[in-house]
Amino acid sequence: MYDDFKIGWCYICNGGWVSIMRTPDYHYFCICENCRAQWDTPEDFFEKGGRPVEDYPTQVRVTREELDRIGWSKYLYRP
Repeated sequence: MYDDFKIGWCYICNGGWVSIMRTPDYHYFCICENCRAQWDTPEDFFEKGGRPVEDYPTQVRVTREELDRIGWSKYLYRP
């Protein structure tokens, strides 16, 4: 679903990838494609103690250029 910009496998549900998305007003966050758990930053996700945040109801796909600009492209999953 959000494969293009995935950062890791969800440790909450162990059933889906976590990818970077954004809201229409450019708030970037991470979301699991399966359980829909969300984190404010990749750092929050990778801490594994970081609690998922409230639901961002509207999600927009990001571009590689956006991720480069905000410094989050370094978190992208590389097999």
